[in-house]
Amino acid sequence: MDDNWSNNEFYIKALRKINETVEQKEKESAEAKQLGGRTTHIESQIGRLLDLKANLSQILEKLQNVLTLSIVGDDFEPNMTSVVARIMRD
Repeated sequence: MDDNWSNNEFYIKALRKINETVEQKEKESAEAKQLGGRTTHIESQIGRLLDLKANLSQILEKLQNVLTLSIVGDDFEPNMTSVVARIMRD
């Protein structure tokens, strides 16, 4: 079975990238303010990034749940059929 979905390296890299992007946007916002510009659109971008950062763990957990099949109890037979079909296909 492929276990890439449980690799936490992606999560850590994504958090780092989000942090770097937020820092860059904050610098851009500060520069725009110094030049007398409005920064509503930049602040909105920062807000979306911070929301993504706050929800990233939940997003990945939902993806995990979609990408894995339960083979416990009543789910065993129908889901093992899917597992075997995937193995045969690959």
